[in-house]
Amino acid sequence: SWGSFEPVGGNALGGATISVSGGGFVPGSNSYTCVLNCGSEIATIVAAVDSASQMRCITTEWDGSSCSAELSVYKGAIVVHGEGGLFAWSTGWSQVTPSAAPAGGGAVLQVTGAGFNSSYSYDCVFSSAVTDTVISAPAAVLTSKMLECGSPLWPTASGDAKFNIQEKGEVLEFAQS
Repeated sequence: SWGSFEPVGGNALGGATISVSGGGFVPGSNSYTCVLNCGSEIATIVAAVDSASQMRCITTEWDGSSCSAELSVYKGAIVVHGEGGLFAWSTGWSQVTPSAAPAGGGAVLQVTGAGFNSSYSYDCVFSSAVTDTVISAPAAVLTSKMLECGSPLWPTASGDAKFNIQEKGEVLEFAQS
């Protein structure tokens, strides 16, 4: 059986190590899995069993929108009795294409990430590295892995702009892919 896990959330781009504590695990076994279920989206991750009381699952990229997924542990096809709990998938982004746009604006930018939710509002945020200029442009959700926005008219003829994505007003984590 298992009693707890940590962390209780991770980026939808993957890479979080979920540590599951319990008892009776078979060290070295590859028959254990962590299953994260969020409605119609399910992720099954093969666990590494480190000891009779500890195993870990490293998340892969989540195919659905950000959500709170129910965590279950299985040994083969059998559910391992445990406390259960929710693992919160958070939205993240890893790339914007193209990486440069004309100061006159109008370029279409595609943002690659994971966990985008069509019912949330997103903005592409451009900020100057040398002035206090900050300009936002609304982004459209194309899929749970792709956003699109237009580049704005930039008030200076040259100079780099920092780029970020906001979800419901909060800056999203950037993760190198």
